[in-house]
Amino acid sequence: MFAEPLLRIFSPQDDSSFRMHRRRSSVYTHVKPHSPFQLVIRLRTPATTTFPYVVSDLEPLHDASLLTMYCPNAGSSTAGLITVVSSSANGAEMMPFEQLSAVQGQRFVYRDAPVASFDSDEALALSGIDPALTPVAAGALDEATGWDGQKALSHEQRERIRAQVERAHAHGLKVRYEALPNFPVHVREQCRQALLALGVDYL
Repeated sequence: MFAEPLLRIFSPQDDSSFRMHRRRSSVYTHVKPHSPFQLVIRLRTPATTTFPYVVSDLEPLHDASLLTMYCPNAGSSTAGLITVVSSSANGAEMMPFEQLSAVQGQRFVYRDAPVASFDSDEALALSGIDPALTPVAAGALDEATGWDGQKALSHEQRERIRAQVERAHAHGLKVRYEALPNFPVHVREQCRQALLALGVDYL
């Protein structure tokens, strides 16, 4: 499903086939073959049932040594070009913690952590977030920060975003905001540039 085009981008057999694939595929136009890539998975079917099929579909990327891997015995991750993250954005169902924890040997599927949990040290302490399972803090921009990305960014909203990003980074997590405005184009670009300037990792 998604493995084949990513294999072509990150492990191109030759330059001509790589260029031809890039021209045909608008979805992967901005994917750079030597830059870290986050593959966000949103399940629309029961996660417990779907999880084995997702793992099976990811196997070609695993076999090509492209995936970020977590080794439970070592208690650490080895970074790959592609990090697979299960997300609950837009009503999707995330991979259950117990299934991720039960995977034997190396694990290559992670989960999002709610970025609003990084609003304060107290909220973070109550969240029980484990960076080994959740290396990315994510959420819809408006819900998590109070900024819709279209109006002027207020001082309070800017500081909330800055605090979320800094607290997440301090605990070893990257940050991704979703549901950004798409149009007009100049509004979208202004929103993206403002978030990137505040240290946001993924948009």
